[in-house]
Amino acid sequence: MHSLQPSCSEPAPTAGYVNTMGQIDLGVLIHAAHGSIDRLRHLSQEMTDAQKIQFLTNHFRPSPNDVLHSHPVTKQGRCWNATFQLRWLEQFPWLSYNNKLEGGLCRYCVLFPQQPDRGGSQGANPGVLVCSSYLRPYTKALGKNGILTSHDKSSMHCRAAEKADLFAQNFRNPDDRIDNQLLIQQNKQEQINKDILHLIVIAVEFLA
Repeated sequence: MHSLQPSCSEPAPTAGYVNTMGQIDLGVLIHAAHGSIDRLRHLSQEMTDAQKIQFLTNHFRPSPNDVLHSHPVTKQGRCWNATFQLRWLEQFPWLSYNNKLEGGLCRYCVLFPQQPDRGGSQGANPGVLVCSSYLRPYTKALGKNGILTSHDKSSMHCRAAEKADLFAQNFRNPDDRIDNQLLIQQNKQEQINKDILHLIVIAVEFLA
């Protein structure tokens, strides 16, 4: 999959999708969906291509000095706070930390929501990471059945990732889009037809 890196030439998003701190924030979109995957799909379809590419490439990213969300953990008589880890953002390129919802979201699945996997694990359902942020338990983020690893392997996520990748390619290389290629071919054929018609008119006039 191509890396979705930011581009300085891309237009800024509308103010409606920026949080109170001026950050590009998918939490605004999630909040408006009210936990409904259908509502989320409708909202994503209403977004412009310029807004989507901003969410994909320029979403807010916390710095090492930022205090990220944590929750208490008690196990075998020990108590500590489990915290959202910055390294997860490197390990899972689709993952974004969300200030508004204080947790993790999958940019691909939020912007290109797919039907959820049947009987999937917590990381593969449309609630966690898609319709709501991943807030806990952070102790179960990784591993074979971890929430992040399960989401990464789910068919729901893979379909969304393919759409996100294709969208980014088409946005940056519009001439390669199938519809544009068809339009170019159509224009060429129309010009050929005009040239043929012109020759026919000349031939008719010559024979008259």
